[in-house]
Formats: sequence, structure tokens, C-alpha cells
Amino acid sequence: MSMKSIQNTSRHSQGFTLIELIIIIVILGIFSTMGADFISKAFKGFQAANSRMEIFEEGKEAMTRMEREINNAIPNAVIVTTVSGRQELRIGVIDDKIMISDNVTGHYIESPPTNKITDDTGALGAGVIVSINNTAWDTFASSVPLDRRLYRVTAKTGREMTLDRTIPTDSRSPSKRFYAVAKAIRYYYDSASTQLRRSEISINATNTPLDDTAFTAVTGYPLAADVSNLTFHYTPGTPSRNSVVTVSFKITRNNESILFKKDIHVRNTP
Repeated sequence: MSMKSIQNTSRHSQGFTLIELIIIIVILGIFSTMGADFISKAFKGFQAANSRMEIFEEGKEAMTRMEREINNAIPNAVIVTTVSGRQELRIGVIDDKIMISDNVTGHYIESPPTNKITDDTGALGAGVIVSINNTAWDTFASSVPLDRRLYRVTAKTGREMTLDRTIPTDSRSPSKRFYAVAKAIRYYYDSASTQLRRSEISINATNTPLDDTAFTAVTGYPLAADVSNLTFHYTPGTPSRNSVVTVSFKITRNNESILFKKDIHVRNTP
């Protein structure tokens, strides 16, 4: 082998110079920083999308629950009130289960004054509370039991139900409707836990308290967490339009926020 060939081979076997190593290290550092930044942004994007999906599902479930129950409210047994500076919604709810199981249509044939009502197809049993021509929250939840448009069934004979008192002439339902009453529900904001909560009071007699003290004494359970800006608005119905409850609230979590708002119709008529 010639001397020139030996010299060329020696030069190639020396490897990288210090300057070349430094350049390679710098380039690798730049690529590493770019890769880490890309991965970090991708992770943050995934986390944000996951948070928004979680918020959406939670808020949607809470709104669906409220919509189902508001849809089934006793006509006019709805009130938006303020407790400790915060709005809350209270509604009386129809007991669909017992009306279905007792095969009643909720339509009676008598004209007041009367203490008996006859359904088209069936009858409710003794002890069931019925609402007839409720005109406002006060006539549903009055502190004076006799001022309420709530009556207790004391006996039934065939399709005829005897009530605990006479329906006055001025309490005739325009469409001769009656509804079995299950409970009164409260939706409210709990500031300590920042939760939208729901509680209920069972109605098993016409003297069941339905005032602030009774409602606030019942501990509710959460429908949604991390809630703010909870508001309610109630538009009473007219002969040509059902009443409407507007519900609005915001959920904020992990720097992500979604506003939920819906107009919910009360399906039933007096």
C-alpha cells in the first residue's frame, strides 16, 4: 500500500472533530426542544378537549334531568324565588306512575261544587293527593291548607273518587283536569361546594309544609359541580301558550367553560 493511501485512511478514522460534535449536540437540542413543545401542546390540547367533553356530558345530564321534571310540573305550581341572594326554582310534580298504575286519564266529568270526581277510565286510591285547577304557586303551597288547590282522596267506588272537601265553584278546572301530586322539587346553588343541587319534599297530606324553612331543611344532592351564574326565569302560561322555565348555568373546570341555557315548557294545562 502506498504512503498516500495510508495517510487518507488515517484521516478518515479520526472521527468527528470537537466543533462537529458541538454542532450535532446543538442541532439535537433544537430538535428535542421542538419535539417537547409539540408533545406538550398536543397533551394540553387533549386535556382541554377531555375537560370540555366532561363538562358537556355533566351539564347535559343535569339539564336533561331538570327538563324532564319541569315538563311534568303541576300547571302553575312553579316559582322562582331568592334565598340568601341566590335564585332557586321550585316546582310541584305530577305522580305519573300512580296515574298509570291506577289507569286514570286525569279528566273528570262533574261540575263544582262537589266533593266527588269521576275519571273516564279508573280511580285513584284513598290517601292520594290531587291538584285541581291550580292557578299559582300560592294556591299550591299556601301555608293555609284549605287555601290550597290540593285535595286528598278518602275513598273510591268504581271510577268515582270522594275527596276530603268540596271543590268550590270558582275552582272549576277549565278543562276538568286533575293530577296526582308526587312531590315538590327544589333546584338551587350551593356556594360552599359550587354545585347545582336538587332536593325534594314528598307530598303525602295537604298540610305538608312547602315554605322556605321546609325546603332549606332538606339536604340536596348534586346535579353538576363547578357551577356559576345559575339563573332561572319563569314565564306563566296563557290559554294559548304553555308556561316556560328558562334555566341557565355555566360550568368551569381546568380553565374550560361551557354555558348551558334552555327554555323548558311545562306540558300540562290546568
